[in-house]
Amino acid sequence: LSQEALELILKKIEAHYQTKIADITSDEVVQLMYRLADGDARRFINSWELLFKYLKATQKNKITLEDAEDVLQNSARAYDKNSEMHY
Repeated sequence: LSQEALELILKKIEAHYQTKIADITSDEVVQLMYRLADGDARRFINSWELLFKYLKATQKNKITLEDAEDVLQNSARAYDKNSEMHY
């Protein structure tokens, strides 16, 4: 999907969580999420879901770029516990 299509999805994510993304993170994080999604809507949605779970679990008000990178990197590592994705 294009970034414009992902932007529409992001508006739906905001509606679902009843939260403006600009209130909880920076534009740097949003751009990171677009890049990491690489046009994949499911990856984009799942990544935002992880960040919202992180916010709730840590009771933080904002997600920093470092937070986002850590959460998403740890998620990828947990998914690939046995290093089967690398050959």
